[in-house]
Amino acid sequence: MGHGRGNLPCGNQSWTVSNETLCFFLQLNVEFICCDCPNVERFTVGILALAAQRERELISERTKAALAAARSRGVRLGTRTPTVRSPS
Repeated sequence: MGHGRGNLPCGNQSWTVSNETLCFFLQLNVEFICCDCPNVERFTVGILALAAQRERELISERTKAALAAARSRGVRLGTRTPTVRSPS
């Protein structure tokens, strides 16, 4: 496999690339160039990817906790008009 330059689509969703994918590209010595911050280095890309992964984990944990709390209050989830079930 040749080593050259290529484009990897980016934007706000650029950090949704999994850490495994990022490591794969880093092992191939792919050069990262960030269009809106061209001086960013491989180290910084790695740190940002890890921070994004941790944020995804925290969002998931908070979402699960909020859904569990809503269920425990009797809120019907998955409907257009959430309602609280009255205890019978």
